[in-house]
Amino acid sequence: MAWGSGAFNSCDKLLERVEKNDPSLKELVILPMKTFGAKDLDRLSNAIENGVNTHLVSISASGHQLPPSSLKAFGNALSTQAQKQQKFGITSLAIGSKDMGDEGVIALCQGLAPSNGALLQHLDLGWKEIGKDGLYEIG
Repeated sequence: MAWGSGAFNSCDKLLERVEKNDPSLKELVILPMKTFGAKDLDRLSNAIENGVNTHLVSISASGHQLPPSSLKAFGNALSTQAQKQQKFGITSLAIGSKDMGDEGVIALCQGLAPSNGALLQHLDLGWKEIGKDGLYEIG
């Protein structure tokens, strides 16, 4: 498990471990005090979508403001991962901030739609200011 704590606010070292397919990295927890934005999520999405990482099963990145476009791309990456590899992948996800709202939830769900939710067994969207439109999209 990698917690994303330490003296530096960057997630660069954690993302490098994902990109290098570190076999000991199964759970990625990016604490809110870390800087984790669109560029970082896009980098994580690329590693997942391209099949670079085969060990990571859980991502917790709650408390980070992420734009809907990056959330949709991340959902697409999880869908691609599920379609390519049915035996392993991200099964647990907590992502976004209280500002995510319907727009962010809808974008994430639209990305997940091609694979009917990818391999996710647990999706934590608590405290994301979700309204009826977001709840409808979740199903």
